[in-house]
Amino acid sequence: MDELGETLAALRSKRRKAMSAEPAKLRQPAVGDPWDILRDASERDGYNKFDVFHERNADRLLEQIRSARAVHFGTECKTFSRARDKWIPGAKHQPPRLRSPKHVLGLPWLPKKVQDKIEQGNKMAKFTGERIRDILARGGFFILENPRNSYLFLHPDIKDLLELEGVKSLDTHNCMHGGQRQKWTRFVTNVPGLEGTLDLECKGKKLCDRNGQCRLEWTPRVDERGNVVEYKTSGEAEYPVEMCNVLGRAIADLAEKDDSGRFVLDFVEIF
Repeated sequence: MDELGETLAALRSKRRKAMSAEPAKLRQPAVGDPWDILRDASERDGYNKFDVFHERNADRLLEQIRSARAVHFGTECKTFSRARDKWIPGAKHQPPRLRSPKHVLGLPWLPKKVQDKIEQGNKMAKFTGERIRDILARGGFFILENPRNSYLFLHPDIKDLLELEGVKSLDTHNCMHGGQRQKWTRFVTNVPGLEGTLDLECKGKKLCDRNGQCRLEWTPRVDERGNVVEYKTSGEAEYPVEMCNVLGRAIADLAEKDDSGRFVLDFVEIF
């Protein structure tokens, strides 16, 4: 089960205990497969059962998306991140830029090997945009997450989502939910109940508003030869626990308020 799915299950369990006088109103959440290739440790012969783009998984994946009340898209940001746009002090070999505001789909002069990686990101963006529009058309709910300044939000298959009825953009600092750095994260969603609980800003320059403690720095680590050996962005890749709790509570509320019987699954997480 995926990380948000585990949080959702735990929250529903707590609510059941708190409302033991009405046990019939609460049930264990129905959570779909964790659609992330890193979740399948048994990969054989090039087949990964959680690979979104493998043809053997296509029918199962679409069925789960169409039967889920809420779908979370954590679309990979490796080629969409603007971290590569920033100069790294002391680095002799600066990481190459992959995109720009003018070339959102990828800089055209990059080597083919790099362009292939960028095209994989574009494929993920297209898949995400198409699925979100399908979800909205059938009256479902979605959450799309990426860094606030990600090029993903400029991608032609994504940028017009905010013009759709009921869709909002919520920005938050990870440290306000238990993260170690003041990282801006953006959630584009139509899930109600997240405004005021998810979109929290830390205004402290050195100390976090949440706990008064020093935050960790962002500066990449460069060795004595001028090589970048560590990017601190990876340390914020996983959602902080409290962020999962906020998202989980909103998704759990959706299920408890919906008695239509239209959805088989409560939640599916992709990427």
